[in-house]
Amino acid sequence: MTVHRGAWQDQEWPAQIDALITDPPFSPRTATGMSGRRKDGQASTVCDYGSISEDDAGELARAFAPIVSSWVAIFADHLAWRWHQRAWEACGWYTFAPVPFIKTNGSPRFAGDGPASMAEWIMVARPVGRPAVMKSRRGWYQGAHLHHEAGRRRAGHKPAWLIQQVIADYTEPGDLIADPYAGTATIGAAAIGGGRRYVGTEVDAQAHAMARARLDRIEPHLPGLIAGDQPSLDLGAE
Repeated sequence: MTVHRGAWQDQEWPAQIDALITDPPFSPRTATGMSGRRKDGQASTVCDYGSISEDDAGELARAFAPIVSSWVAIFADHLAWRWHQRAWEACGWYTFAPVPFIKTNGSPRFAGDGPASMAEWIMVARPVGRPAVMKSRRGWYQGAHLHHEAGRRRAGHKPAWLIQQVIADYTEPGDLIADPYAGTATIGAAAIGGGRRYVGTEVDAQAHAMARARLDRIEPHLPGLIAGDQPSLDLGAE
């Protein structure tokens, strides 16, 4: 249950993973708009993750399709979502219509020249055939995106409530979740706090240090450790 420093391609992943849940960089179009700095000169996010290409999406799918046994949930913008969908379909997986994440407190389009970007997308896929656990999953998620930290509103992370719901929908207690783009381990904290196992990678040194510190604060709750024990949802700082 840890996050390794380095590119995911350099990590020796387990031979079988229950679910791939990850938040990779978005397309260059979206990444350009997210990489600026605030008026006070500070970076708008923890680090600049750059962007993802269609070739990157294909590389990710080809690497993980043989070792993921159940579900894949990949966060994306409206362009990268299609890249991930095509990549997993090329690997023989069944993909679903995009699952939207509607941000109820997203930023308006200050330029005033068009609609604000109030939605992100989740590419969901599974192997062909019936899933091991039959239940209806959410077709959309809606809620607050920006959160307050030290008196300021801050973006740059997926909200904890969203990750908790996605993990509840696509994994079961005890499952192993892989996260090749761990960032500051929002997914890892939710996984461990919810009784799942987790392994991730992060290439950025600052984000990796924050991820390790964050996971060290989470008390794991694995099934069967303590009778009647409930998973902790105290995920630490965002």
